[in-house]
Amino acid sequence: MASKKTFLVEPKLQSYSPKVMIEGVKVIKYPVYASEGGDFAEYLRIYDDKVTLGRGDSLVEIEGFKPRQISRSFMPTGLVKAWHLHKKQNEIFFPTDGRFLIALYDNRIGSKSKGVSMRIYSGKDSAVAVYIPHGVAHGYMNVGSNDALLIYATDQHWDGTDEWRIPWNNKTINFDWTIPNE
Repeated sequence: MASKKTFLVEPKLQSYSPKVMIEGVKVIKYPVYASEGGDFAEYLRIYDDKVTLGRGDSLVEIEGFKPRQISRSFMPTGLVKAWHLHKKQNEIFFPTDGRFLIALYDNRIGSKSKGVSMRIYSGKDSAVAVYIPHGVAHGYMNVGSNDALLIYATDQHWDGTDEWRIPWNNKTINFDWTIPNE
């Protein structure tokens, strides 16, 4: 017996997770607790030998990551900051408000995912942190309607000696910064 159609045009289930993953990258949903007085979000729990992000089912441990510095980046709406690359430094992005498109490109020759790009959306309405290992080029764009802040933790102190750049519109990476219509 044939199944009865429900719709004229058959819909597909929307996926909110990245379509591909880059080796070593971790995307961690963290809870935001809302109350009458605003909201609260926990970014990192720091232990002697590891850090943890998230809670419950989304708890992720990052062994060996020892935060050495916490910084912030102010982002006017529509601005792209890319591509940044570090040969030694690992970092964790925490978009705090607004809405960000986080772009990643695996620039590591020896990686299983070399040449792979990722698109991750994060912000106040979809709170995810992103762990980015060294060698993965990264950038971000404020796709919201207001200015926004990105907080990030690094396992190196900033001194300018591990700050590598690739132009945001590099033809080899060929990242599409447009936001698709849904």
